[in-house]
Amino acid sequence: MKTVWKSFKYPTQYKYMSILKYYEAELDFIPKILEYNKEGYRYEWIDGISIREAVDTDTLKLNQKMIFEMKMAMDDIWKKLYKVSIDMDGHLILKILYSNQFLWHGDQHLGNTIWRDDSKELILIDIDSFVILPYIPLSYLNNVFIQQLENYMHIFKRGEE
Repeated sequence: MKTVWKSFKYPTQYKYMSILKYYEAELDFIPKILEYNKEGYRYEWIDGISIREAVDTDTLKLNQKMIFEMKMAMDDIWKKLYKVSIDMDGHLILKILYSNQFLWHGDQHLGNTIWRDDSKELILIDIDSFVILPYIPLSYLNNVFIQQLENYMHIFKRGEE
């Protein structure tokens, strides 16, 4: 098993690691966190390349059907994050810290995602981009992911014509 150590860029990222670790069964769309401390964290390496790298190297040819499938996979991720956020309100300590707040991933660009076309599975690989806040910019996050996919699809198709 290959592992990776990643240092935190910001000290605030540490406070979410225990929640991600506690809910790791529900958060099956991120790499497994093996250990963490105030300096950073070690996680299990995920085999594969990011969507961006796959498109850039022509190993993934985006089409409309695939974008729909990726969008539905991202919707499933949002459902799981919502469920965890609601469950946090049921735990006394988490409720005190994060009442009426939501766990979300703030950097869902194509370089931070891996697509498994055979299983229609989307994996978010930038674990330290999770935050818990009372406000989620849903339209921005949804649009940035889908817009990047559509832009790449149109750029790729122009080259075929």
